[in-house]
Amino acid sequence: MNAITSDLEHLAELARHDELANRGELLVSLAALLISHDGDLNAPQREHCIALTIDLLEQSSLDDQIALAELMAPSANAPAIVVSTLAKTHVAAAAIVLEQSPVLSHQDLIEIARATGPDHAKAMAVRQDLSEDVCAAIISNGDEETLKTLINNHKARISDGDLARLVAIAKRFPVLALPLLQRPKLPRRYAEEIAEGSSKTVQQLVARMVPSQVPEKPSPKHSTAKTDPAAAKHDDAEQRIKSLKDSGRLRMAILVKALHQKDEKLFIAAFAEFLNLANAFVDKLLRSRSASALALAYRALGGSQQQFETVLVLFRSMKNLPPKLTPQDRSEIERIFREVSQDGAKRALSSLITA
Repeated sequence: MNAITSDLEHLAELARHDELANRGELLVSLAALLISHDGDLNAPQREHCIALTIDLLEQSSLDDQIALAELMAPSANAPAIVVSTLAKTHVAAAAIVLEQSPVLSHQDLIEIARATGPDHAKAMAVRQDLSEDVCAAIISNGDEETLKTLINNHKARISDGDLARLVAIAKRFPVLALPLLQRPKLPRRYAEEIAEGSSKTVQQLVARMVPSQVPEKPSPKHSTAKTDPAAAKHDDAEQRIKSLKDSGRLRMAILVKALHQKDEKLFIAAFAEFLNLANAFVDKLLRSRSASALALAYRALGGSQQQFETVLVLFRSMKNLPPKLTPQDRSEIERIFREVSQDGAKRALSSLITA
């Protein structure tokens, strides 16, 4: 507990210095402390930590907000008030937490939908836990693209009344007609209403779909798509990365997510994909537990030192390594991000492969 208190006092002292060049690094370090040591903080320390984080967040750049969002989004320990504040910032940062943060309640999501715009609502519309009330708020505050995203989310619980609203809206925005017709268990009356006044193509589609749609039964395609959770847990990491890549959803945030989940195989597979290297080489590189080797690999991805600090904290936690680095490691990391270009880091990694 004394170490935690000392860290908090040190961070608070840094926060009071207006000349601090990189407040973003302080913001990420503070948030990492809050998430990693949540159980070690007493109530006053936690409140103080949260207040400092929000204060820094309100003064931070977009890059800093994105770095914080990537750290906070997958964590169940992230303070809801910090995540909620992030969710109302620029959509580039807000979308990261709106899409996946487990700490945002249904009421939080409703309030955020009402307080922000269509871009935020669209990010929210992909969540897998949307209640009827949240869906209603998204529909009320979303634009055409947002509504299309929500309709395509077949796990979103859209009430019968809101389905009626969407069918009415689809008469003004025909692009919504087909996604609506593809929703499981769409009542016959709505399918027929969509067909009225629609193009001949849509009418023919409804004529083919309606007989098999009511009463609705999951098609073999839907049935096979649902996998047993226990089996899914053992999915090959490389296959998961390939699936994300093929669907256009593979982003560097997967590295932070894998570390939060302590899923080393997924972390290695993602790193290997991003660097176009063999999994075995990345595994060997990371097994060295060298902070500077990890920094070199992250520099080769084009990542910033601020983003790397988040990855480093979580990586060392996953490996059960002490959070503090040796002076030599810290100096080498500073040198890599100061002097080595992205191409230079790639060449250095290639040299390691052939060595």
